[in-house]
Amino acid sequence: MISENATIGDILSKLDNPTEYIRRVLANMHLCRKEFGSALVRIGTTGQGVAPHYRIEPEPDLQTLAENWDAHFTAYHGRSHKRLDWGFGELEDDHWSDESLTFEQVQSLLGDLRKSKPIRMADIVAKLDRHSANK
Repeated sequence: MISENATIGDILSKLDNPTEYIRRVLANMHLCRKEFGSALVRIGTTGQGVAPHYRIEPEPDLQTLAENWDAHFTAYHGRSHKRLDWGFGELEDDHWSDESLTFEQVQSLLGDLRKSKPIRMADIVAKLDRHSANK
C-alpha cells in the first residue's frame, strides 16, 4: 500500500513509466485548471504505486464546493488515464492520499524528469519543499 500522505513525487521510483504517467496526469489537471482556475492531484493509496489511480480537484473554495460538491472531484485510471465513473463513496478521502500537488508542482516534476536521468529524489523533494515554502 501507498503511504497515506504520499504524492506522485514520493512514488516516482515505483511508477512503470514516470514521465508518461506524469505527462498524462498533467493533461487531465489542465482540464480542471481551465474550468476552475486551479487543480490539485491526490493519488490512490490502495495499490502498490506502479500506476495509481488519481483524483483531481480544484483548490478548496468552500462556497463553490457547497454549491456542487461531487462535481469538483474527478478520479482517473492510473494506466489508461481515462475518467473513472465513480460515485461519491469511491471519491471519499479514505481512498486518497492526504497530501496533494498543485498543477505547477506536477509541471515541475515533469520538467525535472525530462531534464535528468537518473532521477535524484532528494533534488525533487527539495524543489517541492522550496515551492511549498513560497506559498
